[in-house]
Amino acid sequence: MRIQFIVNFILLALTSKCQLTSDYVDQYSTTSTFVITQKGKQILKIASCFFIQVKSVTYLITNNHVVGAEYYIAEYKRFHKDSLPPKDSFPDNLVIRLYNKNLGKTYNESISLYDKKGNPLFFKFFDNENNSKTILDVIAIPLLDINNVTFKHPMALTSSNLNPRLPLYPGCELFVVGFPNEYGSNNYYPIWKKGTIASEANFIEIGQSKFYIDATTRGGMSGSPVFFRSSSMITNGGNYSAGNLFTYLVGIYSAQNYDSELGVVTRIEKIFDKLNAITK
Repeated sequence: MRIQFIVNFILLALTSKCQLTSDYVDQYSTTSTFVITQKGKQILKIASCFFIQVKSVTYLITNNHVVGAEYYIAEYKRFHKDSLPPKDSFPDNLVIRLYNKNLGKTYNESISLYDKKGNPLFFKFFDNENNSKTILDVIAIPLLDINNVTFKHPMALTSSNLNPRLPLYPGCELFVVGFPNEYGSNNYYPIWKKGTIASEANFIEIGQSKFYIDATTRGGMSGSPVFFRSSSMITNGGNYSAGNLFTYLVGIYSAQNYDSELGVVTRIEKIFDKLNAITK
């Protein structure tokens, strides 16, 4: 373990002296961001997030359970005989690691989760906005108060990164791009974990945004963007395209069952739909 830590430290030291650009780093690697959840200054957990831009507003996207909301409470009660989580386990801020103008350097920003009155600063999402039981494991934080942050690195995703004609089917390969376990503490760039769709993924129109993916992900990847990437593609219209590298945002990674090696992906369409509706 000590040898691996030394190797990681040396690699970081070498990387920090490089003037890395998109010629060296895949642009979609810069969409995923390392997150530390905190209660005051007390570190609680690590996770991942990404950013989407709707109109002129940039939103941080991560999981509901990452910020200690309904999914976290339900999960804790499930494993602790219906007991509520301790008060000091609920985060009140996120520390996110952003790339500087040069990709070989980073800096941290602290994002508050609540205002001075204790009101949440994040939006929640539902498969059915009129039914609280359909809550999704997704939240969005509008980044209105961070100054001097440009989102070229990391890259903020937009609706142009979606493909409504992209067919999603069992066996289709997807990539979860995030920071597993303690990896993000010692490395600037995320891991691309490949998995395959393991359930029906097209029930979003009948109120089911979630589907399963067969992938060996780990803790810390909660909140990761999930991409389709291939050099060839058949659209829902039956047209075949090849020769280019196609990359599209499909959803957000939510959870992992280690015994079954199945994870949960929440499709991104309803997230964009709600943010489009509420963003001026």
